[in-house]
Amino acid sequence: PMSLLSPKGEKILTNEDLLSLTWGTAFEKRCLLQDNNKTGLAYLSARESDWLILDFADIRMRLVRYGNSGCTSLTNLILRNQPQFKELFGDYTIEELKEPEDYFECIDTLGKAILQLYPPERIILHKYYMAEEYLSKTGEIKPFQKQDRVRQVNRILRELYPRFEKMCGNACFCIEMPEHMIGDEQHRWGVHPMHYIASYYDYAYESVQYIVVNKKQPPPSLRQNCDDKVFLLCQQKKNQSLTVQNKKLQQTNEKLVCYAKTLNHLFIHHEEILLSVKRFCETHHIQHLAFWGDFIISESLAALLHEAGIQLDYIICNWNNHTANIVYPTTMEHYPETDAVIICDVMAIEKHCKTVKQKFDGPVYGIQELIPLLY
Repeated sequence: PMSLLSPKGEKILTNEDLLSLTWGTAFEKRCLLQDNNKTGLAYLSARESDWLILDFADIRMRLVRYGNSGCTSLTNLILRNQPQFKELFGDYTIEELKEPEDYFECIDTLGKAILQLYPPERIILHKYYMAEEYLSKTGEIKPFQKQDRVRQVNRILRELYPRFEKMCGNACFCIEMPEHMIGDEQHRWGVHPMHYIASYYDYAYESVQYIVVNKKQPPPSLRQNCDDKVFLLCQQKKNQSLTVQNKKLQQTNEKLVCYAKTLNHLFIHHEEILLSVKRFCETHHIQHLAFWGDFIISESLAALLHEAGIQLDYIICNWNNHTANIVYPTTMEHYPETDAVIICDVMAIEKHCKTVKQKFDGPVYGIQELIPLLY
């Protein structure tokens, strides 16, 4: 809206000018032409329609200013074609968003122009905002980045929509976004604070249908039903996430308790356990070995084996706490030769034993076979 009502700049774009833009759809390029050449209102009035569905959501876009007076909206078409855009327009600056009152004159001017084309009773004001959260591909409710900007845009829109309604004498029809609406990472146009989950579009479509058929404002129950659905969905997803987080925390707590009790037992009964380790290694003909996992317990076991005269050749691990000089990733097709591999993950010994045996020709033992684990 701010760009639409700015003076026309010195640079008038043509379709040929946009051939150099390597990214973008024909629709996006047509929008840039209308925006830069200030022909949007003429385009709107070129063909008559029964209804106008209107919103001011693009007020969120920052302005690009170039030359002496040129102005257009900062869109992905510009962001993804910056070298070509600079070649077309020269040096440019980007303006930040302003305070709500700085947009009043723009909305008043635009509103008057629209009301010359459509009477209020043929206007549907679509009052939607930026969502603060979205449903991820993994089914979690996550916050959008740049929350301050999301709230700034919403604060502006909450001032502008009622202002236009008042210009209409509150006679236009309104569709207002449910309070708890969220975005959708699997939206056909990608994740964005204004790309919502499917239930929003069902609600909006049903509201348009109601207005067109009945010439009445949609009943509040439509919005409330959608809001209840989204709220319930969010609660379910958040509860599921909490359950998963609590399970992970419980497992972490169990692991740390095991470490604490085992290491304390190892300290108190050091000589006895050292003798047991030596016997185990002698019985199984182990002089060199490897670990699966570089954990807190791994470092203590490495020191104990060193004291018993056993060489730690390498560790199989996707991280490195420097317990051994050589670390191989778990994704290796085949692990190097050594006398044995010891699984040091105290919470999933059997699982890792099966995996390692598919990639290692020698014997595989759980850490509990060398030292007593206390859970």
